[in-house]
Amino acid sequence: MRFVSLCLSLLIAFQLTCYSVATAQVSFSGDAVSGQAPVNKVGALLLTEGLAIMSANTIEVQGKGPNGPKQSQLRGKIFKTSQTANGVKGHVYFDQGPGLGSLDAANCDEFVKMSDGTKVSGPISEVTDQAVTCARRAIPMNEVAEVHSARVFKFTSSLGDKPHLNFEPTCIRAVSSTKVKQQKTSSNDFPVVGKVLIAATVIAVVTCAIVLPIVIPAAVNHHHDHKMNNRNANQVIYNKLNKILHPSSSSSSSLNSSSGP
Repeated sequence: MRFVSLCLSLLIAFQLTCYSVATAQVSFSGDAVSGQAPVNKVGALLLTEGLAIMSANTIEVQGKGPNGPKQSQLRGKIFKTSQTANGVKGHVYFDQGPGLGSLDAANCDEFVKMSDGTKVSGPISEVTDQAVTCARRAIPMNEVAEVHSARVFKFTSSLGDKPHLNFEPTCIRAVSSTKVKQQKTSSNDFPVVGKVLIAATVIAVVTCAIVLPIVIPAAVNHHHDHKMNNRNANQVIYNKLNKILHPSSSSSSSLNSSSGP
């Protein structure tokens, strides 16, 4: 009996899977997306046998629950849709369902970027066909360029049978401030440049200590010799001038020197 029950359960699951694949189809008309498409995850929410059911501007994401049968995990609003070459793209704002806790755990900065480049920061509380309510301000949808929130996702889907549906988060995580611990600098961590400067200073001091005792006396002796040479030269010049200006005294002095004893 247990074997028969197991076979019946597998048969029912197989039939449900085949039914979901067979009925999966997405169409786009005007601004409305309609149809069903399989989906594996929405942000941090992982889905078993997930299925997105879209009707006009609403969406419901179903997934297999802990008790077995599928149940609604997320419900929300589709907005800012447009057709692409391969399908359709748009945004989804999820505001209901037991899976919201997985989305809200992302801890994001919520804001709306306007078409003129300005930004409105604050919690996003509602999305309609006409406007996005951010920080208690209703922003007309035609002025909205981007919406960033843990509950807002961009989606892309192919059209026709066997569509591929993907959700991309718009969440920008809040930057948490962290205190940087200042490390003490030890003697081993002294910069290499400082060590080089100290070594160069020591070498310069030692060099001066060796060179100065040699250079200073040589300079003094050179100055003394130069002074004596100047004195001798001045004496010679003085004697020659004296002979020219006073020839008699010079000759008498020479006679006196010759008539000596």
